[in-house]
Amino acid sequence: GDLYWDDSFDAADVILALAQVGRGQDVTVRLNSGGGIATEGAAIHAALAAHSGRKTIIVEGIAASAASVIAMAGDEIVMAMGAIMMIHDPSGFTFGTVAEHELQIKALNALGTAMAGIYADRSGRTVDEARADMRGELWMSPDEAVTAGYADRVLTRAAAADAPEGTTIEIDAHDEGDEMGPEPT
Repeated sequence: GDLYWDDSFDAADVILALAQVGRGQDVTVRLNSGGGIATEGAAIHAALAAHSGRKTIIVEGIAASAASVIAMAGDEIVMAMGAIMMIHDPSGFTFGTVAEHELQIKALNALGTAMAGIYADRSGRTVDEARADMRGELWMSPDEAVTAGYADRVLTRAAAADAPEGTTIEIDAHDEGDEMGPEPT
């Protein structure tokens, strides 16, 4: 069956959905999200990665920020034609003293290094290469994501007819405050 989350979901929802699917069952995650909370994306990634069935992630529109971390849990990451992926450094907000700002910097650097490890593990890049991509806020077309190792293939119209069997989990969420990409020119 199909499972769908509205505008708000978290790792607990994903864990519940995977439990409903059953251990060892193949799943297809149809991803269209501009991201959200970085640590929630990491927790969703961990839940998907721990699932013993084959995981196919199909990026149908956008996988940006924390959503691109989620995508890295796939055994196969497929970019639909016209989809985009973006990876970048985590961000945060601090109100306080110099010491509190310095602590936030340490926390963001630790989080960035942790995310870079996920990207590096999946893409075959080094942690330093992934971190450089993040610092540059890397926006990728389907072909660029495949070339960089962040996706495995582009879903062509012919290949879409041969979509994987199994349970489909749809992740289609956008936080209103998320930046959705460069302004059109």
